[in-house]
Amino acid sequence: MIQQSHGIVLLVRLAMRILMQLLRLKPATQETSDLSPLEALIYTQPKQRDTLRIIPVVTSYMSNIFDRWLPILSCRLLRRIALEFNMSLLACLDMEPDQIRLTFLQRLPDELESDSLKVAILELVEACIEKQPGVTEAFFKVNATQEKRFLGKEAGVQIADSILTFLEDYLEAVAKDSQIVEHTLPNKIMNIFHSLWKNGMQSLVEELTKRPKFWTQLCNPLFSTLGKNARVYTQLLNILSIEIFSTPPNGNSELKEVVLRFFQASNFIKWLNYVYDMPKTPAANPYCAVE
Repeated sequence: MIQQSHGIVLLVRLAMRILMQLLRLKPATQETSDLSPLEALIYTQPKQRDTLRIIPVVTSYMSNIFDRWLPILSCRLLRRIALEFNMSLLACLDMEPDQIRLTFLQRLPDELESDSLKVAILELVEACIEKQPGVTEAFFKVNATQEKRFLGKEAGVQIADSILTFLEDYLEAVAKDSQIVEHTLPNKIMNIFHSLWKNGMQSLVEELTKRPKFWTQLCNPLFSTLGKNARVYTQLLNILSIEIFSTPPNGNSELKEVVLRFFQASNFIKWLNYVYDMPKTPAANPYCAVE
C-alpha cells in the first residue's frame, strides 16, 4: 500500500513537471495565441461545468505533508500558469483572499519549512504582481476590511499576515547586514520590491514607504561592500530612478539624501570601479531557469 501511494505521488510530480514544460515551450512551437484544449481546461472557472478543477487541485497540494516536493511544484506550476495567459487566476482558484494568504504566506515565517518552498512562494508572488492583480490584492491585503471570510470571522479579525509583514522583516534585516542580499531568500524579496516599482504598483507598499528610514534601509546595500550579485544593485538603481521621476522637486527629503549620498565622490568612485571590474560576458537570464 505504501509503495502504491508513493508511486501515485511520483506520477503526480511527473505530470506537474511535464505540464510546466508544455506551458513554457508552447510559444516556441505554436504561432497562434489561441488557447489549446488543455489550456481551456486549466482556466475553467468554478461557475463553469468542470470535473477536473485543475487549478484548485494543484493548489490543494500546498497542504500535502507527505511529500516535500508537491508544495514546491504546486507553486511553480501556479507561477507558470499565472505568467502565461491574461486570465484571472483569482477566479480559477475559487478562494477567498484570507484563504489565499493562509495557503501560501503562512509558510514563509515557519523555520521548519525548506528554503526551496519559500523561494517558490516568493516567485509566485512576484509573478502575480506582473500578471495577476486580483491575487496580488489578496497577498497585499488590499481592502481587507471588505473581504469575505471563508471561516466566517468578523471583518475586523486579522486571519493571515500580508506579504508586507515579510517585506518589513527584510528591510530591518538589510539595514543591519547589507550582505544578506547575496542570499537566495532576501534576493527573492528584493525581486518583489523591484517588480512593484517596475509595474507601477508601489502604492501597495505605501505603508512601508511612509516609515522613517525606509529609503535608507532599502538602499543600504548600495553604500556597503559590493558583492557579486550585481542584479540587486541594478534593481535598487532602477527603483530609485522610477521614484525620482515620479517625485516632485520638493518631495521626499530622505530620498533626496540617499541620492546625494550616492553621488558623493567616495561612493561614486567605488561604483565606477565596480562597474569597470564587472565581467564582460552577459549574465544568464534568471527567468530561463529550468522549472
